[in-house]
Amino acid sequence: MYKQFDIAGRHLLRNYRHQFRRVDRQTRQFRTSNRSLNNAKRSFYEVLDVKNNCDEKEIKQAFFKMAKKYHPDANPDDPGANDKFSEINEAYQTLSDKQKRAEYDMYGTSNGARSQGDGSPFEGMDMNDIFENLFGMGQRQKRERSQYAVNTEPGNDIQVEMEFNLEEVTTELKRDIRLHVEEKCASCVGSGVKAGTTPRKCMHCKGSGMISRQSGFMIMQSTCPYCQGEGVSFESCETCEGQGLTSHAKTIQVSVPAGVDHDMRVRIPNQGGAAKGAGPRGHVYLLCKVKPHAKYERIKSDLHIKTVVPLSMAILGGKLDLALPNGKKIAYEIKPGTQSGHIEKMRAKGMPDPRTGMFGHLFVHIHVHIPSTLDESQRTIIKKFQEEEIFREPRMEKPDVEHIRAKEDAQRHGFRRGF
Repeated sequence: MYKQFDIAGRHLLRNYRHQFRRVDRQTRQFRTSNRSLNNAKRSFYEVLDVKNNCDEKEIKQAFFKMAKKYHPDANPDDPGANDKFSEINEAYQTLSDKQKRAEYDMYGTSNGARSQGDGSPFEGMDMNDIFENLFGMGQRQKRERSQYAVNTEPGNDIQVEMEFNLEEVTTELKRDIRLHVEEKCASCVGSGVKAGTTPRKCMHCKGSGMISRQSGFMIMQSTCPYCQGEGVSFESCETCEGQGLTSHAKTIQVSVPAGVDHDMRVRIPNQGGAAKGAGPRGHVYLLCKVKPHAKYERIKSDLHIKTVVPLSMAILGGKLDLALPNGKKIAYEIKPGTQSGHIEKMRAKGMPDPRTGMFGHLFVHIHVHIPSTLDESQRTIIKKFQEEEIFREPRMEKPDVEHIRAKEDAQRHGFRRGF
């Protein structure tokens, strides 16, 4: 009888020891004794560099700051980065949970800090929060997430080509243009959802529009292929076939600033296509085409004109009237002895700059007409002038051929130099 009790006692003691070892193995790696906490490990508050009375927001911000700093991928040459990162994660898992934090503040330890899951460093956290904050995309966290992803893409831009004469763009123009633009569908108000139905949250991305996949410490995100990034699935509106937009024709008045140049684009804000969802409207862009002028050559806001004057005017001087593209006329005085090829600069007589409103300059290129044929009376006058002429002997000088050299280089090598 005593032998039977002895055998039963031994079995009971063996089972008890076995269960004790199993429980101890399960909790040993998670439980921190007071002795090890005081002698070896720092306080979780010290690990995250926060105060004991900090709130949940401060804890979360401190964790993302420390995790980004000590992430193993950011410290490939530091062998202790993995342990440091695990310590930071353990501190965050404890302090971010109210029950675990209360237990830690009271006893100096929390047995439930890592007692659930597979021990992943990011377990129990929102993968979007990790990706956006840990890898420099923290701006989205400042916005509160809605139940479903909201499309905030702007509407389509519209480009219209308009042709002008140089005379027309000397002042501001107002034109009416007719456009075909996209407007929000009247049946679904731009949502694309059939009236009377409700969109359902996408079960694959849980309404975020993105699918996250973790591979080690790396987190990769991609657009959800099931909802195409919308975050919802819904029954399409019959009027717009789920697009949320319908095409309409409308006329708008646009203002073209004075002085627009060839191929310059003018933006008419918020007159383009409507956006599907909560995004802003697109813009209308006017692509300006300015026709070449018969007499004036334009370079940015400057105007150039070539004036051929008779020999007598170049020698004795004179006056002539210049007709500007804006319809005004200005008197230009040619000084006596003006040489052929002379360029006269007249300030603020060019085109207005559409950005600053300041006027460019007018450059008058003077060319002296040399008669190729003379009658007898003209030849007699020139011979008489020749007898009285002071400069009689020609002289040789080195010419300025830089512009010719630059032109030849451009033709030979295919690039422009010096202009």
